[in-house]
Parts: sequence; structure tokens; C-alpha cells
Amino acid sequence: MRGFIGILFFSLLLVSCKTGQTKAIKDSDRLEHLTDVSLNEKADAWEIMDSHLALKPDFETLHIIGNAEYSGMGMSVQSDIRIEKGKQILVIIRKFGFTGAKILITPERVSYYESVNNSYYDGDFSLLNQLFGVAFDYEKVENLLLGKALYDNKLEIKDQSIEGGFYRVIAELLTAHQFIEFQYWIDGGWHLQKEKMLLKGSPIELTINYNDYKQNSGIVLPHIVHLSATNLHEEISLKLNYTKVNKDTELNFTYEIPKNAKEIRF
Repeated sequence: MRGFIGILFFSLLLVSCKTGQTKAIKDSDRLEHLTDVSLNEKADAWEIMDSHLALKPDFETLHIIGNAEYSGMGMSVQSDIRIEKGKQILVIIRKFGFTGAKILITPERVSYYESVNNSYYDGDFSLLNQLFGVAFDYEKVENLLLGKALYDNKLEIKDQSIEGGFYRVIAELLTAHQFIEFQYWIDGGWHLQKEKMLLKGSPIELTINYNDYKQNSGIVLPHIVHLSATNLHEEISLKLNYTKVNKDTELNFTYEIPKNAKEIRF
């Protein structure tokens, strides 16, 4: 179980509502923000969050080539991430040129198979939600890969400050079953540098660090995404390095579970 959960997490994170009405800032207009680190001490928390959320990546498809390191595997592998905005994400994991795993994420489905044990999972987001203890959906996975805040609104701002050269905003979200605290560190160009999610009264915690923002193919993305998660059973760390980014190219999203693969049920 631990091995499968680790590999699934590794593959998924290689992987609700909208906030207010903000004017989207095109990537072509954002180059100056990459080096603009000046902070406005008079900016309030909602202005900071709205400015970050307004940085909407401008693309139809995105192809991200890189590598990834997972704490439970002790090795680096090649990651091939293909995104059709708002529709589907296909992640291909390779080692020495051989495909070891594939995962397809759509708004309705999470499907995964890996060749080492010839096994697969095909279902909804409940497994991912169980892994982290918080509600994930397609939009949140896409946001995670693009350097965007996972949760967009319905947050209650509790505090704001300037810390370590970044804006720091603390917010809370009360759902039917969960009380979640969010902490955001945002730079002067409104890029998210760090996000922390804590489930109150629980050891569950998710921290995402974003670093080395660059513009490639007319889109601004972090080139290092480092996730650290603590759930009820283990601590997990995943580091993604984006080495090559192509925007709006024709991509192949072919995905098929091998007929002889064994289904994993939970």
C-alpha cells in the first residue's frame, strides 16, 4: 500500500470557485514583474490575493518536460506533463527512456497505471482527497502545476504582513467537514512563492514552494515546484524541475490501460 500511494502521489503531483472579478494579465505583459520585487506596504490582503489571481496563464496547450525527485524512491526520473487547459492533464513518467507510468486527469476522472507491477487505478478524486485529507479537483491540480493558489475564494482573511521580502497572507476556509488554514507568500510581481495548507486539529499539512520563475514560449511559470505533504501515515516530498516548456503546440493525449493490468481497489 505504502509503495503504491507513494508512486501515485509522485505521478499525480508531478500533479472551486472563482474570486471576485479581476482583470486577467496576459503573460506577454508580465515580463517586468519577474524582476519587480518592490512591495507596497499599503496594499491590503484582498488586493494582494486578487493581483496574484489576475495572473492567468495564457495558453491552450502546454508541454512541460523536466525531471522529478520523490523522497520514497531515491531516484530522479523524467517527467513529461501535457496540459490542455481546463480539459485534461496527461503525465508520463520515464526512466532511461522507458515509460514507467502514466496518469490522466480530467475534471471527472483520475486514471493511472504503472508498468512495474502492471497495476492501475481508475476512478474519481476520492483517492487523492484521502491521501491529503483535503478536497482536490481538476482545477486545483492544474493550479498547482502552474504556480497558482489552489483555493481561489470563499476565504476569510485573518492576517497579513511583510515577511522575508514577501507579502504574507493568512486566511481560513470553513467547509461542511473541514476547517483549513491557508498561508500565502507572494512577491512584488504577484507570483506565488510559497503556499501552506493546514487542516486544523489534524497532522495533515501541505506545503508548496515555487521558485525560479521564467518566461518560456510566451508564458511565465515557476521552474521549480517543491511539495512537502504530511498525512496521517507518512511524510512525502516531491520536487519537480521544469527544463523545457512549449506553449500551444499540438499534443498527443493518447491513454489506454493495458488489458492485462490488475486493478487496485481501496
